[in-house]
Amino acid sequence: MRWMVQNIRLRWIVPCCMWVLLSMPVLQVMGAEKTLAGVSVSSSPDNEVSVKTYPNPTTDVIFLEVTFPQQVNMEVRVYNLLGTVVARFEEYNSTGGKYRIDLSEQPNGIYFAEIRTATERKLERIRLAR
Repeated sequence: MRWMVQNIRLRWIVPCCMWVLLSMPVLQVMGAEKTLAGVSVSSSPDNEVSVKTYPNPTTDVIFLEVTFPQQVNMEVRVYNLLGTVVARFEEYNSTGGKYRIDLSEQPNGIYFAEIRTATERKLERIRLAR
């Protein structure tokens, strides 16, 4: 199976009449394209990194459940649509776990949780709505 990662640019109009550009990786597998935002594609399920976010949409707190097939150093960052990091944490020699992310101080909107290791990067879309 051949994998190729490319960056695409997406444009959104936010309520204040500004254009927001966001780069998001696209994974091509045998000609099929899937975004990494909430979709995982793997050639072997045993080596797959599992990421779940719930409840989504949320009103204040989101739980991020991550499972790695082996111990890794992990970094999680949560971005708003302007690309500002609103939450961040690291964990070393992790095989995953359940993490609580408090977004109660943030305004309603769309956020992206990025889970990064030395070899992989996953994006999860989070909707904050009160």
